[in-house]
Amino acid sequence: MHIARHKTDQRVMKMARDSYRSALDDTLARFKRDRSALCHASDELIALFNYSAAIGDEPEPDLGALDLFIEASIASYKIALNPGQEVTFTFRKRPYRAVAKRKVSVTTQGWINAFQAAIARRDRDAISQLAALNLDEVQQLEKRNPLKPLGVDHYYARLLKGLFKKGSACRPYLAKMTEACERVPEASPIHRFTRDLARPEVNLLTSLMNKDEAGFNSALEEALKSHRRYFTRVALRDPYGTVSLPLSALVVMAQDAGMTIEHTSDYVPSCFVGAVALARVVS
Repeated sequence: MHIARHKTDQRVMKMARDSYRSALDDTLARFKRDRSALCHASDELIALFNYSAAIGDEPEPDLGALDLFIEASIASYKIALNPGQEVTFTFRKRPYRAVAKRKVSVTTQGWINAFQAAIARRDRDAISQLAALNLDEVQQLEKRNPLKPLGVDHYYARLLKGLFKKGSACRPYLAKMTEACERVPEASPIHRFTRDLARPEVNLLTSLMNKDEAGFNSALEEALKSHRRYFTRVALRDPYGTVSLPLSALVVMAQDAGMTIEHTSDYVPSCFVGAVALARVVS
């Protein structure tokens, strides 16, 4: 089954994209004078990636922007976690050095976003660099997001990190994610987020870890439909639902684990799935 993307307001999307392009140009101009300015580029780059998918000028979203988002994210976390110290990082495939001149804001969710992007791109070097970061230190630098189920980001980050480290005990984190989602009452302002986005991801992770191909495909169909339902209701002008990095990362992990994926979607671009996997689905 193919799950198509929800509709968006193309005129507004194009105006917003141009605004982010201008903001990114300003950030990169500052980067020439102050290397730590790159920390501000992550939001602009991930927005441009999503806008490129929403607008659809090209058959695939702007993977160049996504790759730069990954690089900028790694740089941001290295700088934030090493205040006053010189750190090295790569941007546009070139090495740089920087010392934080001011406090840099980072979040566990931002780490998750970068890690999922690295998985979707099958960028093992980026995965290794992100996995090497101290998530306890990241958590100390952030304030809890009141729009997320308590603890989900914390558990999810550690589960993702554990999936790429032999001998890691991931199931306790999955159980805690499940419990956190189940504690959200229907009257809560985060109920729809939990029901349509967080819980479907938990179901997919469960099937992935159980190596249950049929269960994964069933959960994937529901997750894609839930994703579309959630972002259709949010707004026609929100670009962040046009591609699902969480679902894309989970599909890539399932494929790399040998599963055959039975569903396709605009939310999981073919550039992530890969030609071989798509041919297998078609056949």
